[in-house]
Amino acid sequence: MMGFGLGMMWGGFSLIFLIIIIIAAIYFINNKNDDNSSSYHNNNNDFPHQVDRAEEIAKERYARGEISKEEFDQIIKDLK
Repeated sequence: MMGFGLGMMWGGFSLIFLIIIIIAAIYFINNKNDDNSSSYHNNNNDFPHQVDRAEEIAKERYARGEISKEEFDQIIKDLK
């Protein structure tokens, strides 16, 4: 009589439930990675305040003589 009855039915249900949990976990992990990868490749135009701040820092460094005119121009060019 071992192996029959409600225990057998519960075992099948728990297996299906476990498979659903694994599939859901894989789905959410893949979506999380997609979100991170797309934000990693964003253009600087998505963050104008960061570009503005970077330009301000470059201007301050140029004004203090820490960088040359060529370096300053290259920084500004890279930020655009």
